[in-house]
Amino acid sequence: MTTATGNAYDDGAERRGWLIGHFIDSEDSPLHSTDVEIKWGTHQAGEERHEWTVAE
Repeated sequence: MTTATGNAYDDGAERRGWLIGHFIDSEDSPLHSTDVEIKWGTHQAGEERHEWTVAE
């Protein structure tokens, strides 16, 4: 198993926060995946969007 470490904010900066997914250039990279996509984001306290979910 290959492990990658780093800073999500810095590592995702070139791809608008995306860290893992099929769009990572090198298929040899541990960040390349056709099974899962991960995006890092920072949101303000109390920020809501109707597209996210119904308030629970």
